[in-house]
Amino acid sequence: MEFGHITNEDQMKKSIILMIAAMMIISITSALYADRLYLKSNITLEGKILSVKEATIEFDPVGDKPFEVIGRGEVRYIEYSDGTVINLEQYEQEAAKPSAPVNSLSPTATENPLEPGTFILGLGNVASFNMYSGELFKGSKNDFYINPGLSFELQYVILKGLAVGGTFGFAFFHQDECISIPYSITTITSSKNIVVDGGPSIAYFYQVSPHLMPFGEFTFTYGRAQVTYTDDYYDNEIITYNINRYSFNFSLGITYLFNNTFGLYAAYTYNRQMQNIEKGKISGSASDEIFIFYDYYEGKKIWGNINSLEIGFRIFL
Repeated sequence: MEFGHITNEDQMKKSIILMIAAMMIISITSALYADRLYLKSNITLEGKILSVKEATIEFDPVGDKPFEVIGRGEVRYIEYSDGTVINLEQYEQEAAKPSAPVNSLSPTATENPLEPGTFILGLGNVASFNMYSGELFKGSKNDFYINPGLSFELQYVILKGLAVGGTFGFAFFHQDECISIPYSITTITSSKNIVVDGGPSIAYFYQVSPHLMPFGEFTFTYGRAQVTYTDDYYDNEIITYNINRYSFNFSLGITYLFNNTFGLYAAYTYNRQMQNIEKGKISGSASDEIFIFYDYYEGKKIWGNINSLEIGFRIFL
């Protein structure tokens, strides 16, 4: 039995056919899995996208050319080999649209007031309703005030929502509304006094919606004032002394934001307050009751409580 003989020429033909088939498979595979750039000039480029930068696209095209840089503005959209399509033309149109006004509450701006680096300016105690208790405020009546005194606050956000700073304020008061005079039969009244105080503060804010921001705050303040009592009948000074006032304030409230920078707040504040008097000067014509009063209160720590509902304003910068 005779078998056919395979010549060198036949082997060469088979090798050429296999090479052509392999090249066709590679070309088809490259075409199927290549990235594509669709240009605004209606030209389509195929190859491998190396990087997409702000102004250019680095591209390795199919074929012998190893590298090409194309202006990003020339490309309408990109189609990656995995089927992902990015419309650069639409992206540029969206980026070119004017941004929202600064004072609007856009979704990305709702957290701005709480970001580290924000300064908070506060104007407090614009109006308040106060309830008094304790020895310090014996005889005082609950009252409602429009601007009984103002407090100014400056804070700095160190962590998201956490602010530290200080407060400075002043208030009007009649000392005879704060400390009663035991054993007194003389009709005397104090002048209208202003007490100025200040101290550190710490607050935490938590934004629950674009407009609502609950908060908790603690402040400690020290204040000093001079009080003078005058005899109503003789119109002369009976006694003058200094007051030291220490206040520990705990507040819970909520701020309503009108925009990204300005808000109105309402708060409940518990004020634990202590006063003492010193450096008194008593007129020689003062009655024995006045001397008894001063001896009783000099250096004594007198405590009292104020429960307040107040409103104020805040600015976030």
